[in-house]
Amino acid sequence: MQKIWFAENAEMQDTRLETHSFIAGTPLHIMISLSLIRQLDIKSVSKLKIVDYFNGAENVYKRMSELNWEYDGLEVSFFPSHRQAYIDSLKDKTDHLYLDSDASFQRYLDLMAITAVRPDINIIVFEDGVGTYRTDLYAGLKKVIFDAVGVGTYLGGHRKTSTVFVFDEQRYRNVFPQVKAEVVQIAERLEDTISRLSVELDYIFGHQIEHSSHHHICNLYLSNWKIDEAAIEMLAELNGDTFVKLHPHIKRSNLHSNIVQIDNRVPAEIVILNLSKNYQEVHVYHHGSSVEQYITSQNVDFINVQRLLVA
Repeated sequence: MQKIWFAENAEMQDTRLETHSFIAGTPLHIMISLSLIRQLDIKSVSKLKIVDYFNGAENVYKRMSELNWEYDGLEVSFFPSHRQAYIDSLKDKTDHLYLDSDASFQRYLDLMAITAVRPDINIIVFEDGVGTYRTDLYAGLKKVIFDAVGVGTYLGGHRKTSTVFVFDEQRYRNVFPQVKAEVVQIAERLEDTISRLSVELDYIFGHQIEHSSHHHICNLYLSNWKIDEAAIEMLAELNGDTFVKLHPHIKRSNLHSNIVQIDNRVPAEIVILNLSKNYQEVHVYHHGSSVEQYITSQNVDFINVQRLLVA
């Protein structure tokens, strides 16, 4: 009887569909996860685990759970921290774990703990904005030591990472020729993901399209982790309509009453694409935001605030 039970159990394990868990700590992570789930055709065996790491994260989770859409087979859940999402992925026996980054000493410890409990778990990372292609996250002796022990000093550099998904595969390979993980191109541009899911994403993030019939020009300020009051004052003097979208990690703010503030849980990419449809010119003022590399609309231009203020 015991031999038969083990044989049956082994057969069940062989036929069990492998599961995929995506950890999303920002609106960008959510959109990239949706794109990858479609690309890999794994909607029915995937879990999107939203972390309370940006303003309005819980509401985003609730709205996603209410939708009837092409991702009906996707299981969506909410966690107070990345660590809780990792623990859940161990409990539910996730086979493939997708993360926004594997670079940093803390992430190294997290991944070593995860793989100690589950040596067979597959660690995958996906693009995380402008930091994806940065080579200056660590320098000097610290970088030498981290590289020697396998701590990720760039996205995809952790010794347990098997695969890296990026929007610009060739650029990534040129910047990190030493990468050992498999590098895979994300097939769908972020702009195309937003276009394909425009109605659903507007609902998920509670976005209402801003438009004025009085001007054909608009100015949009994207804050960094800290609000630059001087930049906002400067924008208030410009011609056209002015909007401000704060960084998604900022949970409280008091802005001038004349400034139109866009809900900061809404991805900047969605805001900009919608503004580009309603204004002839869209001027985006930012602090080195990664959004510039994802938007190609001809009537949108990007101005680095720090360079402008210095000038």
